[in-house]
Amino acid sequence: MLLAALLFSGCTAAPSGRAGATATDAGTAVPTTHAPSSTGWAWTRPTYIGSQPDSGGVACRAGFGCLAGESSGSLLAATLVGRSLSSWRVVRRGVGGAAEAVACAPSALCIAVYAEAVAASPQPFHPGSAWRRTPLPVGFRASASCPTSSLCLIGGSGGIIYSSRDPLSRSARWSAFNLNTAIPGYDSGIDSLTCPSKDLCLAGGSPGVMYWTRDPGADPPTWQAAIEADSPIDALSCPSAGFCVAGTSHGRLLWSTDPASLDPLWRSRELRGKEPISSLSCPSTSSCTLGSAGGPLIWSPKQGPDGALSHMKHPDPSEATSLACPSVRLCLEIDFEGRLVIGSAS
Repeated sequence: MLLAALLFSGCTAAPSGRAGATATDAGTAVPTTHAPSSTGWAWTRPTYIGSQPDSGGVACRAGFGCLAGESSGSLLAATLVGRSLSSWRVVRRGVGGAAEAVACAPSALCIAVYAEAVAASPQPFHPGSAWRRTPLPVGFRASASCPTSSLCLIGGSGGIIYSSRDPLSRSARWSAFNLNTAIPGYDSGIDSLTCPSKDLCLAGGSPGVMYWTRDPGADPPTWQAAIEADSPIDALSCPSAGFCVAGTSHGRLLWSTDPASLDPLWRSRELRGKEPISSLSCPSTSSCTLGSAGGPLIWSPKQGPDGALSHMKHPDPSEATSLACPSVRLCLEIDFEGRLVIGSAS
């Protein structure tokens, strides 16, 4: 088992295995394209997407549209028109139970996760499209990710990660992998999950452990504990397999430019006031939007040795439970009351 030693204050090396990768407080410049600063953003007033609060967060496919799940179980979608969204339309009526997580692949697939099932569609942004429902054992699922239309992962309570290599099939099979059983010494729920490619997935655990695998589609996969932070890793985002970012509940931002290597280097910085990072979306390596208790922030990794952080002006700076930024100039936020706020950059 390859584990990272963390050199920043408040974090420790994982309790067993060889200390390999390190995380330091120094940052690194990442070759990127230009992204707007925090001062160029305008945010709408918080409003419900439909008739019920959003419970499953929001997920977007760049260039296509965004999907959100209501507490009623219904799914709503809006298509992207330039830097704006069309009106939201119901694409799947609720049949009992709130949507707990949503995820979209780069093409041809979105899924919605419920306490007892997962629903998948190849045309998720069209009203009347078919959604195929596959039962799952009852449990809470906090996160999901689909790196391709033929691979999806779901994470939740008990350290169990479900994966499917045929999520659109009428007989879709979801395999369960228990991290707590496979990796002795850990007792973790999965709070965050991201897969930038079919060859790399990262998962954030509630005690502050980050896990990773380079074979997420295998049966069984080979998950390992990568680093152990001082608080739960509530947010993860990887705009590419060569750049991943994580946020903790104690306001620590972690990032790596080689997360898939055998000896990755994880760097870190702390938010002023240690504001919890509850959500995170990086549409490119030039820009990440963070959801915190003080409202959204922009982090620009390219600016300075540890990037530049700045607060955005926001009509109601409550903490975001979900963020999805389909581009560096458009972000969707779901707040703790289940309301949508849309931010766009000039």
